[in-house]
Amino acid sequence: MQQLKFGKIKNYKDDRGFGFIFSECKFIHDVIMGSKEVFFHIKQAKQFESVLKTTKPQEDLCFWFITVTTRKGEAVRQMWSKLSDIPQDIREGNVEFINQVAENIKTYEAAKAEKRARAAVQQEALRKARETRDSELNALIVDARSQGFSTSGQLSAWIRANKLWTTYPTLTGDLTMHDGEESWNFGAAIDPQYYKQVCQALGLHNAGSNARAGTFRSYASMES
Repeated sequence: MQQLKFGKIKNYKDDRGFGFIFSECKFIHDVIMGSKEVFFHIKQAKQFESVLKTTKPQEDLCFWFITVTTRKGEAVRQMWSKLSDIPQDIREGNVEFINQVAENIKTYEAAKAEKRARAAVQQEALRKARETRDSELNALIVDARSQGFSTSGQLSAWIRANKLWTTYPTLTGDLTMHDGEESWNFGAAIDPQYYKQVCQALGLHNAGSNARAGTFRSYASMES
């Protein structure tokens, strides 16, 4: 009986026409890990040459294969991308292994789908957060422009006096300031990522302090 194996391509050297595939794979949640490497020449994988050339190293490109022992060690004798392409006699002799791999693939694909779904939710949340922040940024600039402020300190004092952090919760928050070894908390501060943009839009300058911005935490994040 020819022992069927299943593995992930480790790498393929297009300029030299050979590569390596893992013959012992472990499915760990949404990741396929390999341990033992088996050599293959492009003549055993000619029909897969285009996909081997274009697949990125971090992608999981897997094949079923059988091996042969050469004077240099174990090497791929033949490989298949689809189970249905494997000769029937080889499939019949490796039923238990095929079922085990099929179950692992099923679990792996489910984990990958779950990961993609989580990523999509996170991307949508980030998009909405950026949209909200941009809306607040534009509204703050419009509202503050009529106040005639000349310094950023006046702007912060105005935000505190009118409790405008409820109007701009993602753009304003608590900011840790540092000046040498001294540190203090500055409330109703504007997110440092957008501070310069606001100052330029309103023509504001600072009070000439050497203090530098540290950790910022928006009021919106404190409420969540």
